[in-house]
Amino acid sequence: MDVVVKFKIEGHERGVNFAIFHPTLPLIASGSDDKSIRIWKYTESKCVEADCLRGHSNNVSSLVFHPHNDYIVSNSEDKSIRVWDLKRKTNVEKVTNEIDRHWILASHSSMDIFASGSDSGLTVFKLNNSRIPCVNLHKNILLYKQSALFLWKFGENEQKKIAEAPSNIISNKNGLRDGIEDFILNPFVNPDQLISAILIDKINKKAINFRFSNEPGKTFNAPNVIENVINACFISNNKIIALLQNDNLAVFDVNNLSNKIIVEIPGISSDKISGIYQGPLGKVIIKLKSNLVGLLDMNTKKITTNEINDFKFVVWNTNLSLGALVGLHNIYIVNKNLDILHKVKENSKINSIKFDENNVLFYTTHFHIKYYLQNGLNGIIKSLDSPKYLMAVSNGTFYFSDTLKEMKTENFNYLNVRFKLSLFNNNYDDVVNILRTSPNIGLKTIENIQTAGFPDLSLKYVNDPQQKFNLALQSGKLEEAIAAADILKDKVYYEKIAEKAMAIGKLNVKIFFLILIFNINFFPLFFSQNFSYVFLLFFLYIFNKYFS
Repeated sequence: MDVVVKFKIEGHERGVNFAIFHPTLPLIASGSDDKSIRIWKYTESKCVEADCLRGHSNNVSSLVFHPHNDYIVSNSEDKSIRVWDLKRKTNVEKVTNEIDRHWILASHSSMDIFASGSDSGLTVFKLNNSRIPCVNLHKNILLYKQSALFLWKFGENEQKKIAEAPSNIISNKNGLRDGIEDFILNPFVNPDQLISAILIDKINKKAINFRFSNEPGKTFNAPNVIENVINACFISNNKIIALLQNDNLAVFDVNNLSNKIIVEIPGISSDKISGIYQGPLGKVIIKLKSNLVGLLDMNTKKITTNEINDFKFVVWNTNLSLGALVGLHNIYIVNKNLDILHKVKENSKINSIKFDENNVLFYTTHFHIKYYLQNGLNGIIKSLDSPKYLMAVSNGTFYFSDTLKEMKTENFNYLNVRFKLSLFNNNYDDVVNILRTSPNIGLKTIENIQTAGFPDLSLKYVNDPQQKFNLALQSGKLEEAIAAADILKDKVYYEKIAEKAMAIGKLNVKIFFLILIFNINFFPLFFSQNFSYVFLLFFLYIFNKYFS
């Protein structure tokens, strides 16, 4: 095979270590021992230098074009990884490792994930938070993207912009991201009339409170800003509590931010607090640096704590009666007093979590979308090829964003969820209706009926005599158990029937006869608490045998 030299490009002052083509544009980027990155633009006939990016203090080892945005990511022997804005031709992000020199760099073809090889190993990282900050309103999603607020109505594919965020409040200092990561809705006001929410700017350390009417024709009020904030949440319809950078807890009136009250918790110094999170009315969740998580009553200043090592954020249902404390691999389902009701443990990272209108908990891991009910019944909705981040779940529809922050909807089969929900709510009619009309409900469903405490209902849909015997015995249906035992023809089953009959006080003449016929050890019965009853049965047996 003949190799034809298309271009010989000169411009670097020292050796070139790496070069890469842009995936869609006629551009080449190269990194050199002269500490520079050069961008070359080519046509069929020529290749010329378009830009030169300087900032590394040692040899540039490797670089990649961002697969979806106008950025270049580079690494170097100066122990840094840098991000460059191609439009502005500036360095917008720098991460330095004081120990390792970097040698190689790669990017994922579809996700915002990069890998850098260094002296001590491989570092995998991403440039942006993949989640879109959002809160759930009644049949709507309020979300933040591209320095604006949008409303996404359930059942629609498009999002409607409702407000621009003022540039003097939300500033994009480095050109890569603006730092908005958390979105907290005020749960103590009616969202059909007034929307009150907080955006947390993690980079610029701000809490930005938006308040605007949800009624047609009403205007959007200018947002209030609390500076030097780590995070914040609501404790009432017009009060915000914030954890400040100086470690103080402070309460602000949303109508007058100058009205600030410092909060002191008896027995806990403010420097022991690492985070605060939304709680029920008049209360706030406190995360302590000692891995304790507590619920602080703002009126009494009393705090009750639980030891929860893995806790990152909290999600509540609509009326704040049920919450989920979410960590990297664990979910703690709690009530409004922060009592732990259930714990869900996953092997893979938990990416997102939402309650639906029936208080069913849906969550995503890297590999699955799953659900969990309050009585422990759970299941898998589907497997995932790539991560998805739930924004809402309603009426059998997922509203979610992907790793590229594209928002989508997907319908799913709610039947199994509804079935288990009906079991949990003791909705006998709906359970029977699903079993009669849904051919896809199989043997696994029978196990779910048993688990939920409906073994007698399972009897109607089981034909196997062994399984029928176990279900009948479990539910105390002794006639059905005897019928199954007659088919199985083994003395051990009648012994179990006798034991069950004694335990529940249903030792009748028929069962007593079975005891005698199958020569079951009769004497333990005489030492039971039902001695007089057994004696009466024995008398009836003798009378029936010799005098009838």
